[in-house]
Amino acid sequence: MGERVEIEYLLLADAVQVIDGKIYVTGGGFDTMLVPAVPQTISLAIACGVLIPWGEAEKEQTLSVSVATAGGRALAPSHRQTFRTGRAPGLLPNAPVHVPFAITWELTFPDYGRYAVIATVDARRDAERRLEFSVRPAPGAEPIISEEEMNVIDEELSAGM
Repeated sequence: MGERVEIEYLLLADAVQVIDGKIYVTGGGFDTMLVPAVPQTISLAIACGVLIPWGEAEKEQTLSVSVATAGGRALAPSHRQTFRTGRAPGLLPNAPVHVPFAITWELTFPDYGRYAVIATVDARRDAERRLEFSVRPAPGAEPIISEEEMNVIDEELSAGM
């Protein structure tokens, strides 16, 4: 780890929570959400880990997480959380501090296609982390477009993200 704050990980899940500095994840690690129709409101849980360098541990930081369409349109205002971590007793000198976050949102997905979770600390684009995922028709759902057309759209949107 360098001397800057980093987003260590982003993970989609059915449920997340932080207890005593540990993140608990249920049904995590997927990259496709199957929905019966669009628009669709879904509870989306996001696990996020931030690494704070030793020298930055006493400073106030702001985590920003957003969810956007492939075209960059935000689905909702960004989740922002300001924090100051400090250094735990017994932390080895110059060791980074890991800070876990659990975020749960009710979001309305307007269409099938590609989306991205974007996380930054203090709005620094050089430390941005993106996690792309798809919203697709559930089995048995009546898609408006064919599976072949959906694959073409996914490929085109992936090339643009």
